Amino acid sequence: MTAVLNILYRLLIAAVCLTASIKYIQWARADWLGSKITHEDLEAALRIEPDNTDFVRRVVSYRNGWADVDWVTDDELRRAARMDPLNAELWIPLAEREEARGDKGAAEADLIHAADVDHQFIPAWVLANYYLQTENPEKAWAALDRCLRLNLQNYSLTPVFALMWGLSSDAARIQSALPKQGSIPVAYLDYLITTDHADAAISAWPLALAAGAKDPASADRLNSFAGYLIRKGRTLEAVSAWNALIDSKVIRSGRLNPRLGESVADPDFRFTEHPGAFGWKISRTGGIFATALSSGNRPELSVDLDGNEPEAVDLASISAPVLGGRSYRLIVQFDPAGLKNLQDPGFAVRAEPKPGKTLFECPLLPLKGESAICPLTVPQGTNLLEIVLAYRRAPGTVRALGTLRLFRVALEFAD
Repeated sequence: MTAVLNILYRLLIAAVCLTASIKYIQWARADWLGSKITHEDLEAALRIEPDNTDFVRRVVSYRNGWADVDWVTDDELRRAARMDPLNAELWIPLAEREEARGDKGAAEADLIHAADVDHQFIPAWVLANYYLQTENPEKAWAALDRCLRLNLQNYSLTPVFALMWGLSSDAARIQSALPKQGSIPVAYLDYLITTDHADAAISAWPLALAAGAKDPASADRLNSFAGYLIRKGRTLEAVSAWNALIDSKVIRSGRLNPRLGESVADPDFRFTEHPGAFGWKISRTGGIFATALSSGNRPELSVDLDGNEPEAVDLASISAPVLGGRSYRLIVQFDPAGLKNLQDPGFAVRAEPKPGKTLFECPLLPLKGESAICPLTVPQGTNLLEIVLAYRRAPGTVRALGTLRLFRVALEFAD
């Protein structure tokens, strides 16, 4: 009798092991199928593991894409949600299906539940977008407020801002809905620049500057605003933004006041590390090596040419706000002693009211006295000039070789 019981016990153990092995193989096969990306593989995986909530979510994603309205799918989602009630990725597709059938009440309830159980960006944003699509603006604003109060460090805010502009074209209304501190005001300014809402960006600028001035990571983004205004032809606003950047110590450079003749922010090359809208743009072209140096108490821009530079190249340039109709003197102090040809006629300074359109050009060599002084009159209606230090190989000469030392570039009223 004992021998028979031992045999039966061993058979039972073997059967349990075999069942476990078969089940393990099934799970392994389900996981392997689930790792595939085709709908057929995921459906097969779900048949093997019907309680795998991730498989349910992924299969339903495919079915929703095909406008499937089978109630069996809803039951699968609800069953999966009961097993994993804190998983918003199950409630959101269920809401999508309910909305497709016209059951807006159930869809809204499931989306609210998803946002309640998962305090992350996606559920809150999906809820806000649902209210936009169903033309319920007040609830959409409340859902957006919820979005903006979450930890958004790993998410782009572009969808939030785009949804706000979908709800309203009132820039003041949108601005009032945003937090006044943290990273959001700077991100919103970025969005307005990218989407070319110039007037709204000008209104948003003070708040963005106040929020981002002490954050080194925001410096370049804030600095780009003045450049954007220049591209939009908003020179006066660009000057104001530039001065605010300096006053807030976001950048180091000189302030501008064209009405007082202060048109060049960095006439002495003291702040070339901050190019920005009104800073120096220095050539990085092959054959040219331009370096800002400090020679005693006198900074300089040293431009080395190795004879392989392009035949025509801009060495450095700076944007200068000016007054239309006023006469100026453009003064360039430099030392050509390091050049092989001290009479090279290829070096010049020019002023451009628009890229590629030259107002005047003044040769720098041969140097007479300590500075090249070039008179010019700004046309009426022009409020910005690009001052360009350039080289163009003159006919009958070889390419320049040696060092040109630049000490000062300034615009002064002629009267």
